[in-house]
Amino acid sequence: MTSRLPNFIIAGERRAGTTTLYNAMAQHPAIGLLKPADASFFTDDLFASMQSWDDRRLVLSDWDEQHSLTEYLALFRHVDGQSIGHKGADLLFWTPAHERMMRFVPNIKLLVVLRDPTNRAASHYLNEVSKGRETLPFAPALAVEEDRARLSAYAHFHYSYRERGFYHASLERLFDVVPRSQVHVIIFEELVKEPRRTLNEIFEFVGVDPLPAPILPHSNPNAAVRARPIFERPGLQRVVAFNKRVTNAAVSRTVRQNDRKIAWRRRLNSATHQTLTRSDLPTAEMDTLREAYHNEAKLLSQLLDRDIAAW
Repeated sequence: MTSRLPNFIIAGERRAGTTTLYNAMAQHPAIGLLKPADASFFTDDLFASMQSWDDRRLVLSDWDEQHSLTEYLALFRHVDGQSIGHKGADLLFWTPAHERMMRFVPNIKLLVVLRDPTNRAASHYLNEVSKGRETLPFAPALAVEEDRARLSAYAHFHYSYRERGFYHASLERLFDVVPRSQVHVIIFEELVKEPRRTLNEIFEFVGVDPLPAPILPHSNPNAAVRARPIFERPGLQRVVAFNKRVTNAAVSRTVRQNDRKIAWRRRLNSATHQTLTRSDLPTAEMDTLREAYHNEAKLLSQLLDRDIAAW
């Protein structure tokens, strides 16, 4: 099969419904999608793939030395369809990726999914906890977010819980590089409420026919856990954390389906850990986030010239 470059990318935002959109688009017979779902090609994949703290600063020239159009094209040698694409949930936020995309695929169409920013931030935090990268409780993690981001590119990439929710700022940076006509913004709550209309608008944008009854799957739930109180004693914390990392790594290597991975992780960690959900996060911190984002829907409505009423 001859490779050809993609004509669309699901470009973010992380924990805003990009996997749900990816799976919904996969049902269309004329759409071909790169697997696995997330491709970190245009982000700085060194930091994207790391699982523990790294102090290194971002050196933009490193990406140019390590990536080529030939390498990118080769990713799609087994992808076929009238319209082909991939998902990169961090591309909206990660500003260096904007110019890289325009350099490699200047006519690319970008699909950007946005979700209630407070709920997105909570989901992002829980996801980092589930992956073992975040060890701080929610309130301290928010309190040190800016300081950590200044210290390392790794922290800015993974611990940007609050910052990523200022969507208008991310979109303004994107529009400085990418023509607005090449960007289609989807509000996740509208996608859930009106999946047929919203999905068919997306299909039209990427150049395929509408479907009579497209299905919106529920995808990529969080699997966050925290140590049970008895195991939070200083002498046991390191042992428990090590056991969790080993267990999660073993499940990742041996179980393919994401929902089964989540189930097995919870089962194997249940003796030492309990499930952590959004309702377990401190109300005060959730309220603080809502206050920080109180003007976001208005700013986004002005930027996009459309009513954002879902939040």
